[in-house]
Amino acid sequence: MEYAIIAGTTLLSCLLFERIHIIGVTNKLIASYRQQFSLMQNKDLGDEEKQQLLLAQVKLQLGQLLKLILLLVVFVSPFIVYTLAAPYTELFSASTLYRWEGILATFVGVGLYFILKRMYVKLFGQRKGAA
Repeated sequence: MEYAIIAGTTLLSCLLFERIHIIGVTNKLIASYRQQFSLMQNKDLGDEEKQQLLLAQVKLQLGQLLKLILLLVVFVSPFIVYTLAAPYTELFSASTLYRWEGILATFVGVGLYFILKRMYVKLFGQRKGAA
């Protein structure tokens, strides 16, 4: 039962990872850092203009970093709940997550996620194209 909970928690984390678009936030953050670097190398801009543009970039980066941290917390929240609830129930133990059986259950959950996603795309992906 405990390993089924771990696999289910992993499945939930995979679904959350897909839904929260963490990769898009990361790409925006990387693009912002690249733009900041190019602004600093631009010799055509004056100091005041550079300062204003860099301040705008820093504000954007700070917002994106906070959003990324929040998304990462949401992504691992099923495991956080699992760890926090472990002392109050006899159903499972948080130490199971770190043993090889718990790690194997996590990989089974990820594999199950990919299998279910592939089946979902085969089943419902064809319906979208036909409509």
